[in-house]
Amino acid sequence: MTVPKGTTIVWFNGDADHDHKVTLTGQDSNLNNMIFDSDVFAFNTASQPVVVNDTGSFGYYETDVNNEDTDFVMNGTINVVDQSAAPTITTGNSMEQPGANMDIVGTLMVPTEDLTTYTSDLENGGLSVLSTHDFNDIRGEDPQTLMVWGTSSGTNSLETIVPQLEEITSTLPYS
Repeated sequence: MTVPKGTTIVWFNGDADHDHKVTLTGQDSNLNNMIFDSDVFAFNTASQPVVVNDTGSFGYYETDVNNEDTDFVMNGTINVVDQSAAPTITTGNSMEQPGANMDIVGTLMVPTEDLTTYTSDLENGGLSVLSTHDFNDIRGEDPQTLMVWGTSSGTNSLETIVPQLEEITSTLPYS
């Protein structure tokens, strides 16, 4: 994900019956350079927010998320750019769209077959879908899509976004 510096970043746990904990590391994903630890956050709640004001690439990860598969590691990279650079956002299908002035971003995992419904739900709540990334469920079940969403704090706040996400995740088949 690419975001302008000063963006508020949260992770929302829509994973029924699983607690999560995310660690954000400094540039080059040096594990000794931790800049954020979310602490544990339960199903249907958001992590504490983090704002990154330095440009560069930052890694996030969570180990041992799934007790059934202890080798599973959630990880990714957040590229923080100077706002004047006007980032381009690329979807998992390599479709590009102009960078938006988002200052709150998050992710949500949904079944790929229901992507249209959840896209509509997010957009009806005033959130923009910035990119999607398809992947196979670690249990070999139905394909999943990670949706990266964003909004401007002038339009929404975390206090209005979290209840919207709680409503959406209660309709997911994992609930």
